Amino acid sequence: MKYLNSNYIKSYFILLIGLLNLGNIECVVNGCGTNMINASGYLDMTQTNYLVPCCNDHDSDYENPQMTKQDADDKFWSCLQRVCRSRAAQNNRNTCIVNSNVLSRTVKMFGFAAYNMAQKKSWWGR
Repeated sequence: MKYLNSNYIKSYFILLIGLLNLGNIECVVNGCGTNMINASGYLDMTQTNYLVPCCNDHDSDYENPQMTKQDADDKFWSCLQRVCRSRAAQNNRNTCIVNSNVLSRTVKMFGFAAYNMAQKKSWWGR
């Protein structure tokens, strides 16, 4: 349990550094993050970069005006969990689970600005 706690703390610290300047967030399909903070490098470092396609789908869902933030975040969580149960994560399952939990909780708590900006930017929303 101590291992998971220290990993959560490290992961949250890395992911939340960029939240100091939420006014300049731009939502694009760019891996895991916004223009202010990107977790893709962290996922590479922890060998869980196979989570990035879930992040890209989540970015696209944020831009879809027919998708609520809650629905997009729930779909993101399901994708992350599916990947962590898959063969791709077989050798790194615990780290995958930690990172997927951090990513999911981060977007649920702090994704409102990115969602709102993506909705305004979306082609469908014009």
